[in-house]
Amino acid sequence: MQKLPIGRSDFQSLRQDNLYYVDKSELIAEIINENNDVLLITRPRRFGKTLNLSMLECFFDIEGKGKGLFDDLKIAAMPEYKEYGKYPVIFLSFKNLTESSYSNFLRSMSDLLARLYWQYNDILNESGISEQFTEQIHCIKNRQCDEVTLKQSLYNLLYCLKLYYDKKVILLIDEYDTPVHYGWLKGYYEQVIDFMRPFLSMALKDNPYLHKAVLTGCLRISKESIFTGLNNLTVAGILSKKFRDKFGFTIDECRKLLKDYHMEEKYDEVMEWYNGYNFEGQEILNPWSVLKYIDEGKAGAYWANTSGNDLVKRLIKEGRPEVKKNIAGLLEGEKIESHIIENISFPDLKTGESKIYSLLLFSGYLKCEREWLQEDEWWCELVIPNREVKYIYRHIIKDWLEQGYGNEKLKQMCLALVKGEIDIFEEYLQDFVVTTLSYFDPDREEPEALYLGFIAGLLLNLSPEYRVKTNRESGLGRYDVMVRPVDKNKRAIIIELKSVQRTKHKDPEKAIKEAFLQIEKKRYEKGLLAEGYEDIMKMVIVTDKKEVWVRVR
Repeated sequence: MQKLPIGRSDFQSLRQDNLYYVDKSELIAEIINENNDVLLITRPRRFGKTLNLSMLECFFDIEGKGKGLFDDLKIAAMPEYKEYGKYPVIFLSFKNLTESSYSNFLRSMSDLLARLYWQYNDILNESGISEQFTEQIHCIKNRQCDEVTLKQSLYNLLYCLKLYYDKKVILLIDEYDTPVHYGWLKGYYEQVIDFMRPFLSMALKDNPYLHKAVLTGCLRISKESIFTGLNNLTVAGILSKKFRDKFGFTIDECRKLLKDYHMEEKYDEVMEWYNGYNFEGQEILNPWSVLKYIDEGKAGAYWANTSGNDLVKRLIKEGRPEVKKNIAGLLEGEKIESHIIENISFPDLKTGESKIYSLLLFSGYLKCEREWLQEDEWWCELVIPNREVKYIYRHIIKDWLEQGYGNEKLKQMCLALVKGEIDIFEEYLQDFVVTTLSYFDPDREEPEALYLGFIAGLLLNLSPEYRVKTNRESGLGRYDVMVRPVDKNKRAIIIELKSVQRTKHKDPEKAIKEAFLQIEKKRYEKGLLAEGYEDIMKMVIVTDKKEVWVRVR
């Protein structure tokens, strides 16, 4: 039985060591037949982007790096195989450019390009090449060049390889968006954009030395940010039909994998945990997690335990109350309808929920179940793809709450609620508000949404014994929160939230009466009664900035 390629993304070593390989070589033909010179392919992390680029490098490499590696693969029987070994290739990966400052980024980029230049040292020393770039080549190889030279270095290397081989160059860049991502997280976004824009544009735009370029990443960074003026660009994201079955495992590929490792009986469990991705009609499973599942022999949140969740954590932590509330709703099986924006500009994430949901979709944390065109804009119905991603969200929300308040206090608050110890619950809730309200969200324009997001997140700790729903229709209206115990002999809870500042009389006692009246008038308990619940507690939570009142009936 072949060993699994766990953590292996180098195509040459994977094939030479005879590791298990899911044949994605038809991608090569699709790349060759693509009209535009520059391709940007975006997929979530750990979906095989690096391995596929490594495959392309081996196939096209004029020095014969891929010799014997493709003989038994699909591409060998295709007419495009004639392009094998015809081009000089440059392969760059930005996956390690995760620096905490711009100066460190420049240092790491300088190191990366120095290693790249040393890789072609013999070629760069050739007469006719070195004469033109002697000083530049020397300073790049010795990590002594200035920022301007660094920005020009990729373009000049393309020129040198074209001059030496008399062949246009294939350029492959993996995780092109990582420096931008970390620039935003660490506070040097504008600086890294100012670097990447000329660095990439010089290499990609109307370059006579470039045959074809393929870039991969998780996100499509807005054209205005780093692809200014680049008209020869084809973008293939998860909402594009291009290459839709070439990253990640299809259902058929997963079935075969499980059969090959005598685990056919695990199919349903694998589907529950790792299926659910929809790349323009193509069902796809997370390949990293499937391989780890087979290797470990049991289900687990393997994707969650890899790097890359920092951005999502920040978006949820710093997001508006509505975002927190909607994430909590997604965990209970609800759906979000959102406009989808394909070009991501990180600073714009603070200006609209749709941009956050778009980023979560492209990063693999949401799935588009249905899409439609509305007023010339694409909309999606979004859900959580699978059990593994649901695990990630639960832990992010748990961390969000615990950061400011503590795990034990949250547990005690939940326990007081379900036991009906309202005085204790109110005390904990008041303490939470005083301690952490400003920490979680300084936006006071949506007080009910803020509290609703917190309450919904808090009550997720009651799972699986309780199911929590928010903003759903029941009776003649829409309740704020409803807590349903799986055991119908236990008490169900209806929660209505009111802000004193948003009531007519600006009085907490009158706000409490108003809230109870709304519960009764709208008959929120009707759905619970129909489901067979007899013990129903009606709770009102009234807030006035950092003051809280809790009442029940």
